[in-house]
Amino acid sequence: MSWRSVLGIKKPERKVKIVFEYPDASEEPRFAKTQFVVEAASYEKHVLWSQHSHQGSLNSSIGKLPKFEWVQDHQGRMIKVGELGGRPVIVTFFWFTIDGVLVAFWEATSQVVDHKMIEEWLEANCAPRYDNGHRLAHCDAFNFSHCLSAIREFNKAKGNK
Repeated sequence: MSWRSVLGIKKPERKVKIVFEYPDASEEPRFAKTQFVVEAASYEKHVLWSQHSHQGSLNSSIGKLPKFEWVQDHQGRMIKVGELGGRPVIVTFFWFTIDGVLVAFWEATSQVVDHKMIEEWLEANCAPRYDNGHRLAHCDAFNFSHCLSAIREFNKAKGNK
């Protein structure tokens, strides 16, 4: 028996509905300009920056890693890519310009995640290609070397480096 029932007090009903409108991808112009997309959580992103930027200090046990110029766009974006069981599937994006190439880093940040739904959303809204248009310019943090290869290819095509 609770103290509320002894005093004849009913427990108040709490019906809280959080309403937040997530922007549509069409409202974000950086998707159209993105040249590579990397799935990476914030720590993975930090490690990649530490290993592969001129500003970072980490090196590999097998030798020096290639270093690039990274410039972060500090304004990220949360996008609702769909719903699963009535709950939103949210992906958070942050952009870096790496040696002149715009790279989007994303991670699923909602309580529910459907990776197939996210892949389909990315294919429809942010699907850059490299290797003369033959390869989808998407990878995860473990395969970040694909992104670095694409950056070299893009810069070579522009006549840089």
